[in-house]
Amino acid sequence: MQPSYTSASTEQLIHHITQTGSTISPALIEAIQSRKGELISSLHALLAKPLHLAADEFEEYARCHALIFLSSWQDMHTLTILGDMLRRNDDNLYMVYEYLEYTIPAYGNHAIHMLASVLYDDAAPRASRIAACTTLGIIANINPLTTRMITKILRDVLPQPSTAAPHNHELWSWVVVTLAELRSKAAQPQVIKLYQAGFLDPSICGRPDEFSRALNESVYRTSFRDPLSLYFQ
Repeated sequence: MQPSYTSASTEQLIHHITQTGSTISPALIEAIQSRKGELISSLHALLAKPLHLAADEFEEYARCHALIFLSSWQDMHTLTILGDMLRRNDDNLYMVYEYLEYTIPAYGNHAIHMLASVLYDDAAPRASRIAACTTLGIIANINPLTTRMITKILRDVLPQPSTAAPHNHELWSWVVVTLAELRSKAAQPQVIKLYQAGFLDPSICGRPDEFSRALNESVYRTSFRDPLSLYFQ
Protein backbone atom coordinates (compact mmCIF):
# COMPACT_ATOMS: atom_id res chain seq x y z
CA MET A 1 0.00 0.00 0.00
CA GLN A 2 1.33 3.43 -0.94
CA PRO A 3 1.70 6.01 1.84
CA SER A 4 -0.76 8.88 2.00
CA TYR A 5 0.54 12.44 1.94
CA THR A 6 -2.83 14.09 2.53
CA SER A 7 -1.96 15.43 5.96
CA ALA A 8 1.75 16.05 5.29
CA SER A 9 3.06 19.56 5.89
CA THR A 10 5.01 21.51 3.26
CA GLU A 11 8.24 20.69 5.08
CA GLN A 12 7.37 17.00 5.16
CA LEU A 13 6.63 16.91 1.44
CA ILE A 14 9.95 18.57 0.66
CA HIS A 15 11.66 16.07 2.97
CA HIS A 16 10.05 13.20 1.05
CA ILE A 17 11.32 14.69 -2.23
CA THR A 18 14.85 14.80 -0.84
CA GLN A 19 14.67 11.14 0.21
CA THR A 20 13.04 9.55 -2.81
CA GLY A 21 16.07 9.03 -5.04
CA SER A 22 15.49 8.41 -8.74
CA THR A 23 11.87 7.29 -8.42
CA ILE A 24 8.92 9.15 -7.01
CA SER A 25 5.60 7.52 -6.15
CA PRO A 26 2.32 8.43 -7.87
CA ALA A 27 0.91 9.39 -4.46
CA LEU A 28 3.73 11.86 -3.84
CA ILE A 29 3.38 13.27 -7.36
CA GLU A 30 -0.34 13.80 -6.76
CA ALA A 31 0.33 15.49 -3.44
CA ILE A 32 2.91 17.84 -4.94
CA GLN A 33 0.60 18.71 -7.81
CA SER A 34 -2.29 19.46 -5.47
CA ARG A 35 -0.12 21.65 -3.21
CA LYS A 36 1.65 23.59 -5.96
CA GLY A 37 0.99 27.02 -4.44
CA GLU A 38 2.45 26.01 -1.09
CA LEU A 39 5.51 24.27 -2.53
CA ILE A 40 6.83 26.62 -5.22
CA SER A 41 9.08 28.70 -2.96
CA SER A 42 10.48 25.58 -1.26
CA LEU A 43 11.14 23.97 -4.64
CA HIS A 44 12.90 27.16 -5.74
CA ALA A 45 15.18 26.89 -2.71
CA LEU A 46 15.81 23.19 -3.37
CA LEU A 47 16.72 23.86 -6.98
CA ALA A 48 18.93 26.85 -6.18
CA LYS A 49 20.89 25.15 -3.40
CA PRO A 50 24.50 24.60 -4.54
CA LEU A 51 25.80 21.05 -4.28
CA HIS A 52 29.42 20.18 -3.67
CA LEU A 53 31.11 17.71 -6.01
CA ALA A 54 30.81 14.93 -3.44
CA ALA A 55 27.06 15.44 -2.93
CA ASP A 56 25.16 12.21 -2.53
CA GLU A 57 22.77 10.89 -5.14
CA PHE A 58 19.67 11.78 -3.12
CA GLU A 59 20.65 15.47 -3.15
CA GLU A 60 21.25 15.41 -6.90
CA TYR A 61 17.93 13.72 -7.63
CA ALA A 62 16.05 16.04 -5.27
CA ARG A 63 17.24 19.06 -7.24
CA CYS A 64 16.21 17.41 -10.49
CA HIS A 65 12.76 16.58 -9.10
CA ALA A 66 12.36 20.26 -8.24
CA LEU A 67 13.34 21.18 -11.81
CA ILE A 68 10.87 18.71 -13.29
CA PHE A 69 7.89 20.01 -11.31
CA LEU A 70 8.76 23.70 -11.71
CA SER A 71 9.26 23.38 -15.48
CA SER A 72 6.05 21.39 -15.80
CA TRP A 73 4.30 24.35 -14.17
CA GLN A 74 6.26 26.72 -16.43
CA ASP A 75 7.31 28.71 -13.40
CA MET A 76 9.23 31.67 -14.82
CA HIS A 77 11.44 32.29 -11.78
CA THR A 78 12.97 28.87 -12.45
CA LEU A 79 14.64 30.28 -15.58
CA THR A 80 16.34 32.94 -13.48
CA ILE A 81 17.54 30.32 -11.01
CA LEU A 82 18.87 28.14 -13.81
CA GLY A 83 20.67 31.05 -15.43
CA ASP A 84 22.53 31.60 -12.16
CA MET A 85 23.14 27.89 -11.56
CA LEU A 86 24.61 27.24 -14.98
CA ARG A 87 27.22 29.95 -14.41
CA ARG A 88 28.55 28.37 -11.22
CA ASN A 89 32.00 26.87 -11.49
CA ASP A 90 31.88 25.13 -8.11
CA ASP A 91 28.52 23.38 -8.29
CA ASN A 92 27.79 19.73 -9.05
CA LEU A 93 25.67 20.29 -12.15
CA TYR A 94 26.22 17.05 -14.01
CA MET A 95 22.79 15.54 -13.35
CA VAL A 96 21.11 18.88 -14.05
CA TYR A 97 22.69 18.85 -17.52
CA GLU A 98 21.07 15.47 -18.19
CA TYR A 99 17.61 16.82 -17.37
CA LEU A 100 17.72 20.13 -19.25
CA GLU A 101 16.53 18.71 -22.55
CA TYR A 102 13.51 17.12 -20.82
CA THR A 103 12.49 20.22 -18.89
CA ILE A 104 13.59 23.60 -20.28
CA PRO A 105 11.94 23.21 -23.72
CA ALA A 106 8.64 23.35 -21.81
CA TYR A 107 9.21 27.12 -21.68
CA GLY A 108 9.51 27.42 -25.46
CA ASN A 109 10.55 30.91 -26.61
CA HIS A 110 10.81 32.14 -23.02
CA ALA A 111 13.91 30.01 -22.39
CA ILE A 112 15.89 31.27 -25.38
CA HIS A 113 17.26 34.45 -23.79
CA MET A 114 18.48 32.65 -20.66
CA LEU A 115 20.18 29.90 -22.64
CA ALA A 116 21.78 32.37 -25.04
CA SER A 117 23.14 34.43 -22.15
CA VAL A 118 24.81 31.32 -20.71
CA LEU A 119 26.15 30.31 -24.13
CA TYR A 120 27.75 33.74 -24.61
CA ASP A 121 29.22 33.91 -21.09
CA ASP A 122 32.96 33.18 -21.31
CA ALA A 123 33.11 32.81 -17.52
CA ALA A 124 30.46 30.05 -17.40
CA PRO A 125 31.62 26.42 -17.23
CA ARG A 126 32.22 25.00 -20.68
CA ALA A 127 29.83 22.12 -19.94
CA SER A 128 27.08 24.65 -19.15
CA ARG A 129 27.67 26.49 -22.40
CA ILE A 130 27.53 23.24 -24.35
CA ALA A 131 24.32 22.24 -22.55
CA ALA A 132 22.81 25.64 -23.38
CA CYS A 133 23.76 25.14 -27.03
CA THR A 134 22.22 21.69 -27.37
CA THR A 135 19.06 22.71 -25.48
CA LEU A 136 18.61 25.65 -27.85
CA GLY A 137 18.85 23.15 -30.68
CA ILE A 138 16.09 21.05 -29.14
CA ILE A 139 13.83 24.10 -28.78
CA ALA A 140 14.38 24.96 -32.45
CA ASN A 141 13.68 21.36 -33.44
CA ILE A 142 10.41 21.37 -31.52
CA ASN A 143 9.32 24.81 -32.70
CA PRO A 144 10.45 25.62 -36.26
CA LEU A 145 9.37 29.26 -35.78
CA THR A 146 12.35 29.72 -33.48
CA THR A 147 14.90 28.16 -35.84
CA ARG A 148 16.04 31.35 -37.54
CA MET A 149 16.58 33.14 -34.22
CA ILE A 150 18.40 30.20 -32.66
CA THR A 151 20.69 29.51 -35.63
CA LYS A 152 21.71 33.19 -35.52
CA ILE A 153 22.48 32.88 -31.80
CA LEU A 154 24.60 29.80 -32.50
CA ARG A 155 26.43 31.33 -35.45
CA ASP A 156 27.23 34.48 -33.50
CA VAL A 157 29.07 32.52 -30.80
CA LEU A 158 31.47 31.03 -33.35
CA PRO A 159 34.83 32.80 -33.74
CA GLN A 160 36.27 34.52 -36.77
CA PRO A 161 39.29 32.44 -37.82
CA SER A 162 41.23 35.53 -38.84
CA THR A 163 41.08 37.13 -35.41
CA ALA A 164 40.26 34.55 -32.72
CA ALA A 165 42.78 32.37 -30.93
CA PRO A 166 41.82 28.67 -31.02
CA HIS A 167 41.02 27.96 -27.39
CA ASN A 168 37.47 26.58 -27.27
CA HIS A 169 37.36 23.74 -29.79
CA GLU A 170 34.92 21.61 -27.81
CA LEU A 171 32.24 24.30 -27.49
CA TRP A 172 32.55 25.42 -31.09
CA SER A 173 32.37 21.83 -32.28
CA TRP A 174 29.10 21.28 -30.40
CA VAL A 175 27.72 24.48 -31.89
CA VAL A 176 28.57 23.08 -35.33
CA VAL A 177 26.86 19.78 -34.45
CA THR A 178 23.71 21.70 -33.51
CA LEU A 179 23.83 23.82 -36.67
CA ALA A 180 24.10 20.64 -38.70
CA GLU A 181 21.12 19.12 -36.89
CA LEU A 182 19.12 22.26 -37.70
CA ARG A 183 20.24 22.06 -41.36
CA SER A 184 21.62 25.61 -41.32
CA LYS A 185 22.97 25.91 -44.85
CA ALA A 186 23.62 29.61 -44.27
CA ALA A 187 26.26 28.60 -41.72
CA GLN A 188 28.19 26.39 -44.13
CA PRO A 189 30.78 28.95 -45.39
CA GLN A 190 31.47 30.08 -41.84
CA VAL A 191 31.84 26.51 -40.58
CA ILE A 192 34.09 25.41 -43.46
CA LYS A 193 36.49 28.27 -42.60
CA LEU A 194 36.62 27.02 -39.02
CA TYR A 195 37.45 23.52 -40.23
CA GLN A 196 40.21 24.94 -42.43
CA ALA A 197 41.60 26.99 -39.53
CA GLY A 198 41.76 23.90 -37.31
CA PHE A 199 39.29 25.35 -34.79
CA LEU A 200 36.99 22.30 -34.73
CA ASP A 201 37.29 18.79 -33.35
CA PRO A 202 36.19 16.25 -36.00
CA SER A 203 35.75 13.61 -33.29
CA ILE A 204 32.79 15.72 -32.10
CA CYS A 205 31.39 17.37 -35.22
CA GLY A 206 32.67 15.06 -37.95
CA ARG A 207 34.65 15.93 -41.05
CA PRO A 208 33.73 18.82 -43.36
CA ASP A 209 32.18 16.46 -45.91
CA GLU A 210 30.02 14.92 -43.17
CA PHE A 211 28.85 18.36 -42.09
CA SER A 212 28.00 19.27 -45.69
CA ARG A 213 26.16 16.01 -46.21
CA ALA A 214 24.10 16.52 -43.04
CA LEU A 215 22.81 19.85 -44.36
CA ASN A 216 20.96 18.04 -47.16
CA GLU A 217 19.23 15.51 -44.95
CA SER A 218 15.64 15.93 -43.80
CA VAL A 219 15.05 17.56 -40.44
CA TYR A 220 13.50 15.08 -38.05
CA ARG A 221 11.05 17.10 -36.01
CA THR A 222 10.11 15.96 -32.55
CA SER A 223 7.39 16.96 -30.12
CA PHE A 224 7.81 17.86 -26.49
CA ARG A 225 6.04 16.13 -23.65
CA ASP A 226 5.21 17.45 -20.20
CA PRO A 227 8.31 16.99 -17.99
CA LEU A 228 6.18 14.97 -15.57
CA SER A 229 5.98 12.25 -18.23
CA LEU A 230 9.50 11.30 -17.11
CA TYR A 231 7.89 9.63 -14.12
CA PHE A 232 5.61 7.45 -16.19
CA GLN A 233 7.98 5.96 -18.75
